[in-house]
Amino acid sequence: MCGDFDGDGAADLAVRTYRGETKDTVAVYRGTKKGLVERAPAVTFSTSEFLPR
Repeated sequence: MCGDFDGDGAADLAVRTYRGETKDTVAVYRGTKKGLVERAPAVTFSTSEFLPR
């Protein structure tokens, strides 16, 4: 998914790697003014953190 998630005017990229209901990863890469994304993600988390316990 692409969008300006941090409000800086450059498109950012969110990538989800699915490995099962509790073993996925979401990484958000910041876009640069040159139309590229940064090499390392600005934030990484698992959607399992939002599941009811």
